[in-house]
Amino acid sequence: VLASLNKSGSGDMPPLGLITLASYLKKYSDSSINIKIVDGNFEEDVFVKIVELKPDIIGLSAMTINYSDVIEFTKKIKSKINTIVLVGGVHISTLPDCLDKCFDVGVIGEAEETFLELIQYYKENKTLKDIDNIKGVVFYKNDKIIITPKRDLIQNLDDIPIPDRSLVDRRYFKETLVPNGDKKIRTSVLTSRGCPFVCNFCSTSYFWQITRFNSAERVVEEIKYLHDEFGVNHINLWDDLFTINTSRIEEIVNKLDDAGLRGVISFSCQGRTDIFTEKLCELLKRLNVLDIGFGFESGNERVLRFLKKGR
Repeated sequence: VLASLNKSGSGDMPPLGLITLASYLKKYSDSSINIKIVDGNFEEDVFVKIVELKPDIIGLSAMTINYSDVIEFTKKIKSKINTIVLVGGVHISTLPDCLDKCFDVGVIGEAEETFLELIQYYKENKTLKDIDNIKGVVFYKNDKIIITPKRDLIQNLDDIPIPDRSLVDRRYFKETLVPNGDKKIRTSVLTSRGCPFVCNFCSTSYFWQITRFNSAERVVEEIKYLHDEFGVNHINLWDDLFTINTSRIEEIVNKLDDAGLRGVISFSCQGRTDIFTEKLCELLKRLNVLDIGFGFESGNERVLRFLKKGR
């Protein structure tokens, strides 16, 4: 079970990270492994549902802001059923030595290959003890915290399957307001991992290490899938900095044109002021971008130089 504990209020954005992990397991593990996402947005009580399912392994994700809640939830679960709990996400990846003893394993950084290896190890051994040879994990052994070496990153992001949104509740795909005031069916897509800028306050460069991109073909394939299967006509591009690669954006625009989808779907994305050019603005207009988020961290030059490490 991969569990999303947080309720997002309107419940309009599915847990994309968990869907990506589940889809990766479905593709690269054997069919005997049963994967389920238990989602706090549409499950009446995540705790009750997990106790009912009695899974062998539970995967949770935590940011710093909700790490204590995930600890409390894990202790509650373990008091009720005998199960293994893995924790991943930005917090444990950035501060692995803060792993609470209630967790069996912490997954550090990019999780797909590590999670798959842990599942395969468990299937063969019925335990997650003695996992010193698995890269990218943190765990306790004889009351001592063990942090294994970093795992190599997935070089070709196209090897990761398109996240299978059928794994979550279809009520995510309902009409909501988009930035221009229209009502559309919207969802989120991640077309790259990482950011080339190393700002002091941001964990992105530490977590993803380098910037990698899905190919334009793969991006358009996912957009077409979302439009055809779920009626999506607005996409939030959740890349940390979608606008960093102008030539790739141009390729995406052209391939959307070829697929008959340009103008049918609108977009939101993140930008950065010092890389904006007239050509980029023209491309984003052709892509049908309705709004762009910019970070204005400070109006003070000294503070900016500190936050941006002088850049």
